[in-house]
Amino acid sequence: MARVQLWVWIAVAAAVALYARSLACGFTYDDADQVRVPSLSTGHPNPYIAEVQPLEVYFSTSYTASHGGHGRGFRPLTNLSFALVHAATKHERPTPGSPAAPAWPQHLVNVLLHAFATWLTFRLLALLFGAGPPAVLGTAVFGLHALRSDPVISIVGRGELLAYVFGLLALFAYLAGLRAHGGARWLRLGAAAVAVFCALGSKESAAPWVVFLPLMVWVARRRDASLPTLQQQLGPWTIAAALPLAVFSFLLVRVWLGLPQKFEPSYVSNPLWYQPATVRIASALVVLGHAALLVLAPFSLSHDYSAMVFPLVDLASPRAWLSAAALLGLLLASIWRLRRDPALFAGAAMWFGFTFITSNIPFSIETVFGERLLYTPATALSIAVAWAIHRCGARAGRILAGITLLWLTASAACIVTRTFAWTDNQTLFDTDVGHQPRSIRIRMARMQFLRFGDPATWHREILAAHELDHTAPGPLLELSFFHNAMGAYAEAEASARAGLASPHVDVRDNRARFELELGKAIAGQGRWDEAERVLRSAVARADREAGAPEPRTRMALVQVLLDAGRQPAAKRELRQLTSQVPAFLPAWDERLLLAQAERHDGDVQTLLAEAEQLFPGATQWVLHRALLAARRGDAAGALQVFAREMPRLPMLAETAGYWEQYAVLLNRQGRSDVAVRVLRDLTRLPGMRASLRHRLAESATRLEQGRAR
Repeated sequence: MARVQLWVWIAVAAAVALYARSLACGFTYDDADQVRVPSLSTGHPNPYIAEVQPLEVYFSTSYTASHGGHGRGFRPLTNLSFALVHAATKHERPTPGSPAAPAWPQHLVNVLLHAFATWLTFRLLALLFGAGPPAVLGTAVFGLHALRSDPVISIVGRGELLAYVFGLLALFAYLAGLRAHGGARWLRLGAAAVAVFCALGSKESAAPWVVFLPLMVWVARRRDASLPTLQQQLGPWTIAAALPLAVFSFLLVRVWLGLPQKFEPSYVSNPLWYQPATVRIASALVVLGHAALLVLAPFSLSHDYSAMVFPLVDLASPRAWLSAAALLGLLLASIWRLRRDPALFAGAAMWFGFTFITSNIPFSIETVFGERLLYTPATALSIAVAWAIHRCGARAGRILAGITLLWLTASAACIVTRTFAWTDNQTLFDTDVGHQPRSIRIRMARMQFLRFGDPATWHREILAAHELDHTAPGPLLELSFFHNAMGAYAEAEASARAGLASPHVDVRDNRARFELELGKAIAGQGRWDEAERVLRSAVARADREAGAPEPRTRMALVQVLLDAGRQPAAKRELRQLTSQVPAFLPAWDERLLLAQAERHDGDVQTLLAEAEQLFPGATQWVLHRALLAARRGDAAGALQVFAREMPRLPMLAETAGYWEQYAVLLNRQGRSDVAVRVLRDLTRLPGMRASLRHRLAESATRLEQGRAR
């Protein structure tokens, strides 16, 4: 027994060692919004993660509420775990603009949870087959299965880890309660009930554990005839499983009823949501067949399986029938072996029970498929391996063990590779676009790193995504954005209008974003009144979708008003924006640049005092104080400050106002040649407003003419 325990701990240690590299990974993919403090997309501290809230807050809000999402997910304990880890490792109160908390503590918790899950799996296999070599090899298959790399390396995968751990703890507490008597019996059944509730509170897909508890006890009767039958378990099961399920269901429905709008996933996330039942079920069968193959051969993995990765098929499709036949054959074989090998049936039940609820077959969920959804169901492979070695003779068992060790070696290598792929978003997207070239979402996510780089490469990648599905809103939106950035406003307008005509544009906030790009395109063509009307519609829609003032759309409206020469209206919008969303730095930037241009030094001083409180130490405020000093006669000192600070501000359309002021100072100090070069570089920036580009070009021309004279 001591040797068996040693090998179990070696398997657990191997799992920890393989995932140790993940501690160097950042907040990647979903982690950036769900767990990172502050959120990458909003820049604000996530209120449910940045500070530990009272329990009733977590149990009354949706999973994605921390970053403004309206999804149906309800995982209060997963969110609470993020907050507790953050509180334990980051003591200062986060503020807008403060650096993000480190990611490694969150990753460390995931690795330790996976190690604990691996040890608990040994206890499960020992319950079924005894504490011998079959259980040890099955445990190694669990801990070193590369398919589990996604939920372990991705911080948001913790919901899967917690649900599995609490599910097994519930099973063991339930089993202990059935074996106990008197007060100890009810105490252990109560512990099982708490564990079941915690599994459900970690992720809703843990619901099958409610059925799995009595099933596993029934299977364990083969080794321990003193355990109760299914009928005898009814009373204990009601306390340990049915009661926590009822409480959780009440809380879940209460959260769903409180959602601000009808939930619909994006078309890219799950196109099956928008298909007839026959297409959805047939396509889901194909996906489930692919999932079964991944369990056996997890050597080509991806973080995303969104629209266009899997074909949409109907019930007449041979692929659907082939998947259905293979899955049905597996189920019938396990039922046929039920009397002789109930443990094998338990493995099949774990596979079908935990995949069915997330398969899109009974109902649509938020995603087509994800590797993290197989963290628990793939335990069926561990049970199957342990069963096969347990049933084989000594010679065949050694051969099978050798094959398993080779499989484990390949799987371990894949895990290490994935820990490097998940280092950061750019590495992940660049890696997985090769693994999943038909994923629109991976291509769209990769766009953020191609934007404003080589325009030809950027445009080529957009067209590649667009070719996968001409009706998908994402590529059309990016195409409109690209044309606006390049100053091709007619093409941008055409792409935006095509997107608005897409049958999938109404999901989430796509329509608001298309109206934003359409307004910018119309403004670029000088149709100011029409542009303002479209952008005001976009602002209203974006605010409604976000449930709060949405700053970027409002900022686009401000820029159009400025381009149209409607400064008073633009200033009113800016004042309202900084009042409603004080943590949005670009609005303060624009207000200060306007005040500087109008030489309202008193307004500049007042605005600077407010801005510095919100964003202490920002480079922009140093530059504004230098401009004030220049107007008081210290132009040389101001130029020195600009020369020192400007390398900290990248030359982008968003920072053009500061580079323009730098050029003005350079010219005043007799360095007109450098000033012209700066202005010419600015005019070539993608995404520059047409009016600003024209003004900068005129300034550069005047300076060149002055030098010629």
